[in-house]
Amino acid sequence: MKKQTFYLKKYDWNVTILYDIKKEHLFNVIKALKQLNAPQSIVYKAIDNIVENKQNNGITYSNNHSSLVIIGNTSNKPNFANTLIHEIFHLAIHIAREYDITPYGEEIAYISGKIGEITLPIASQYLCCQCHKH
Repeated sequence: MKKQTFYLKKYDWNVTILYDIKKEHLFNVIKALKQLNAPQSIVYKAIDNIVENKQNNGITYSNNHSSLVIIGNTSNKPNFANTLIHEIFHLAIHIAREYDITPYGEEIAYISGKIGEITLPIASQYLCCQCHKH
């Protein structure tokens, strides 16, 4: 598991991303979700995904200007990219909803791009030729 945290100053938003989650990380995931006061349904979904070793999935939960993004175990590089981009979209929508930003304009695209830029150093470890085995 890799953990990345960052702060989006413009939106006063804290983000934690947990990459490559496996069964041995279950306690860390539950603890992080509970710190955000995630509802039991989200906690149970995360537990199910992890215990069942469901591949190519993720969860994004936001509360009070903080988000937790969970990227599960992925089957290959394209599925990692798909999962990460999918969860970045959810994260951008959560921020947009809080600030009444239209999902059809440039600002949400800039939010997504900024998150993509910030995540690239870790994401590239899962996408490059030297990528560890999924």
